[in-house]
Amino acid sequence: MASFACLQRLSMVAPRSWHVRWMGSIPKRPRYLDDHLPFQPRKYYPIEKVEMSKELFKRRVQIRTDELIRHGREQIPRRSDFLEWNYDSELYAFSVRLGENFDDSKIREAFVDQSHVEMEAERHRALEMGSEDEFAITSNDRLAEVGSTFLSETLESYVRVAFPFWPEEGVQALVAFLNSNEVQAEISFHIGTRDLIFAKDYPPDMPTYAKVFRALVGVLVESGHEDQAKRFIYDLVVPQLHVQDINEIWDIKDPMRLLMTILKNEGKSEPESRLLWVSGLDTIMACYHVGIYVDKELIGQGPGESAEIAEEMATRDALRRMFRSDESMPMIPMGDYLDPNQIKAGPKANLSASEWSQEKVLKNLQTI
Repeated sequence: MASFACLQRLSMVAPRSWHVRWMGSIPKRPRYLDDHLPFQPRKYYPIEKVEMSKELFKRRVQIRTDELIRHGREQIPRRSDFLEWNYDSELYAFSVRLGENFDDSKIREAFVDQSHVEMEAERHRALEMGSEDEFAITSNDRLAEVGSTFLSETLESYVRVAFPFWPEEGVQALVAFLNSNEVQAEISFHIGTRDLIFAKDYPPDMPTYAKVFRALVGVLVESGHEDQAKRFIYDLVVPQLHVQDINEIWDIKDPMRLLMTILKNEGKSEPESRLLWVSGLDTIMACYHVGIYVDKELIGQGPGESAEIAEEMATRDALRRMFRSDESMPMIPMGDYLDPNQIKAGPKANLSASEWSQEKVLKNLQTI
């Protein structure tokens, strides 16, 4: 009862003078339980913390707006500007996180961008600290070139083994996607290279991130760990295909012409387009469903908002089934399901689209 009397007195005080804000209400329960169960106090949240959080948020917004007006972008402080920064420890932690044995001198070179070398050279000239020959900082251009060559060779070998029924044009499209700056820069950022890179601009731009990632591959190659470099690529680069529709990566300009070429190579008749059904005719929700027939056999079908679009979708569906990249395709080998011994160095190139036929592909697979 003393607790209830205290709460009644507090309720008479002005809410703005409280140090806390009471939330919730007094739990209702039978009176006969008051003598047997302890009273549960109501929850509260300090008003001082709420006001402080609001003030800090407003200051962050004002600082960000000021930086956008002055510099065109938000200025992010470098991690190396903090007192507790230790570059040697960060390099060691980076290697341990990835589980790789990087050479110490070469991994330091892999994080040095050419813009940083030029900036330091200019600073030495301004301070007259010696000739340029005494300036011993090397950029990662050479390592990035070595890593780029090794990446292309490894990815070509992998894609040709993982997609044996794809024409060589599709293989090169997938390799170009995995070798793009966008993909490799995203990988480089998420493995924690941002604060380790020596570059003029901070945070680094996309080409710098991608160049550092290629340089890291080059470090493993030049250290004599080519098997580790391949596993490094299989674990980080290849999984980027997992969330992609590989049929959209290879953009076929004229699918009907390609289909006719393949059917001609296989000695079959030309394809025929037939309207299977249509719904919502003469409305904005119209849907046409077209099928592609060859020798009275349905080889592909697809929907579309018009007959022309449906015919193109059906043609692409027929090509997906021929190239074994439809919805029923097996899982792309990666992770524990990937056997590096099956991927030979520099396998024979896949058939081109103009020469492709299922009989030739099966014959090539038997000779591998």
